[in-house]
Amino acid sequence: MLTIFGSINIDQVIRVASIPAPGETVLGERVTDAHGGKGANQAVAAARAGAGDVPVTMVGAVGDDAHGDAALKNFAANGVLCELVRSAHSATGTAFIKLSDDGENAITVISWCQRPSVSHPIVCGDHGAHVDVVVPGRGDFRRDRPCHGRPPGSAGRRNNFA
Repeated sequence: MLTIFGSINIDQVIRVASIPAPGETVLGERVTDAHGGKGANQAVAAARAGAGDVPVTMVGAVGDDAHGDAALKNFAANGVLCELVRSAHSATGTAFIKLSDDGENAITVISWCQRPSVSHPIVCGDHGAHVDVVVPGRGDFRRDRPCHGRPPGSAGRRNNFA
């Protein structure tokens, strides 16, 4: 099993003719939302590359909002197991990406639920492995949102953490 620890964001990509210089204003051509975050991108790429031969598990946090729900659905659609993705009482991370016509970019990220707070133990599924990680968020996590990317034999089970 491959386990990825990292950020889970929604990217708001703004297409511009050129990246603005400090103090300069440029007009955007269009804006699109995309799934992002360094960890999330790696997990999805690994799951696609392995085509189900190697299980890929994501460890991270999403907010208790529509973007968090969309991120979990994206993991499920791409075969990424997300039983160790926490749902925090906060917003899902958002990256604002200015992308120019020549391919340059400038990125600002608001981490929201991924800001380090309190270290909590995570129990890794049925294997009984125990890993202590610095959990992003505000320390008040919900267990009431299902993870749609589940390992075989875990139907009906929700996230497995304290």
